Amino acid sequence: MTAQIQAAMRLLPSQREILDWFSEIPTEELFLSVDESHSDEASALVNNTPWDFYALSDFSIVTESSFSREAATRFTEKTLKSILAAHPWVVVGDSFILQVVRNMGFKTFGEFIDERYDTVSDPDHRFLLVCEQIALLNRELSSNEGYLNPLAEICRFNQELLLSERFRQKLLNDYHASLARALQRCH
Repeated sequence: MTAQIQAAMRLLPSQREILDWFSEIPTEELFLSVDESHSDEASALVNNTPWDFYALSDFSIVTESSFSREAATRFTEKTLKSILAAHPWVVVGDSFILQVVRNMGFKTFGEFIDERYDTVSDPDHRFLLVCEQIALLNRELSSNEGYLNPLAEICRFNQELLLSERFRQKLLNDYHASLARALQRCH
């Protein structure tokens, strides 16, 4: 690593400054409140989310920021909110978004729905396949009272991962690596 890159990385915010709100909010509060010392973005994410809606529904239909022919390279707070709420979800986004989620260590719900829709590049076809899986979930939930129990195990795993020190460290390491790559391309 060059001296310039090392100097630039020393100027980066610390892990605490980047992800302070993850570590400061007690797990049992499930991100229902944030004190005023946290960043505006974290406060908005937590305080402007109607968390009670999660309790009133069986699963979330997450509409990500992009729905195109492109392969996903990221997912947003839209998916993270369902993970934070320990709520089952189906994501409507670019192809391979579920792979991006899994690459971050999270589990998806492929044991319960057909996630092959995630590999379809044509957005119209992918949308129809996602709708079929949403309809399947609705049918299963209305006819099988215990259907949510195994889904809840996945949700708890994902929430615990998101709240873990290991995940925060992975985010920080990925951030630093991305920044280093970007700085190297500039020189």
